[in-house]
Amino acid sequence: NIMNLSLHDDKLGEAIDAGKKLLNLSPERQEVRMRLAYALAKKGDKAGAEQEYRNMLQIEPGDFGTLNNLAVLLEQEGKIDQAAAMYERMIELRPKEPAPQINRILLMASNGRPEELTKAYHSLPELGVEGVPSYLLLGRILFDKGYCDIAVEPLNQVAKLSDPSEKHLLVEVHGKLAECYSKKGNRELASEHSTTARKLAGGN
Repeated sequence: NIMNLSLHDDKLGEAIDAGKKLLNLSPERQEVRMRLAYALAKKGDKAGAEQEYRNMLQIEPGDFGTLNNLAVLLEQEGKIDQAAAMYERMIELRPKEPAPQINRILLMASNGRPEELTKAYHSLPELGVEGVPSYLLLGRILFDKGYCDIAVEPLNQVAKLSDPSEKHLLVEVHGKLAECYSKKGNRELASEHSTTARKLAGGN
């Protein structure tokens, strides 16, 4: 039974065979198909895993977990437009859910698509104080990948919404903002954030 098999590398073939046999008998068993897709992907058969996820969506077109797993797999296969389409389906289903919108932003950032990245970021709803970790994640990744034009937006949200006692975090954020504004040629804002970072760090 695939549900009882370990998915360690030395058991993958056995798990895959068991899963296929079970699905021949009971094709509606989504939990078996999910485990089979995982086993196929882990063994390197991404095309087989993709097909299983698509089979699952034929049964449950709006399943968030399946859509997300398929999006991740499609990105690994280099099928960026198809991965984006999965996130867009998730966004249509739950427009107020930030996770697929954030994942779409990261997809575009990781694959060198600045115009689509900017569009995706500007469609992100306001996340509020609870969204500070998400803003920070986006700010750091966009900064590291050189997208300063858009990185300043989530970084400014972190600076605005974070607890003032989070000095170590704010030093980092204001430092990144200073560097970004310097690159953008805005000396006034670069100086302002540099000064703020220095004061928070205990300097003059």
